[in-house]
Amino acid sequence: MVVATLGWLSPTAAAVTTNEGAWEVQSDSYEILLDKRQITYVGNVVAEQGEYRIKADRMLAFFNENNELIRLEADGTSKVQAELEALDQPQKTRLLGDRLLYDMHEDRVTARGHTKLFRGTDTMDAHELVYNLLEERVVAMRSNDARVKVVMYPEGSTKPVIPE
Repeated sequence: MVVATLGWLSPTAAAVTTNEGAWEVQSDSYEILLDKRQITYVGNVVAEQGEYRIKADRMLAFFNENNELIRLEADGTSKVQAELEALDQPQKTRLLGDRLLYDMHEDRVTARGHTKLFRGTDTMDAHELVYNLLEERVVAMRSNDARVKVVMYPEGSTKPVIPE
């Protein structure tokens, strides 16, 4: 379980410290609602902690009564989706969606709406993806209009370039 407490660095960056290190968050602005135990970051949000980086247009951080970080919610826009990137893995891994929900206690990220998972050169498209970070397990769900689509490349085959 990740335990986090709240701290402030500057008007455009705030750190949330966990037992796995600090989440450093940079944004154009942020608002702290102490009574709701919530921070809202807005505009070009980039949050990094250890091997993970989250990019979004808007991100909300939620804390319990002990000021421990329990959940992050990251929202994209119509032009740029929210993104989770795993930095220290052998295969480059990126999870994109209109909305990302990161549950700290479960070590699980749920991506909703126009989701796409890149892992190495393989891809998965779905309406909703649930990525268990500890188990390296992904569950994908379809929408009413489209099924889940997975494209996997065998070792040694011609591999596409993964978009940045």
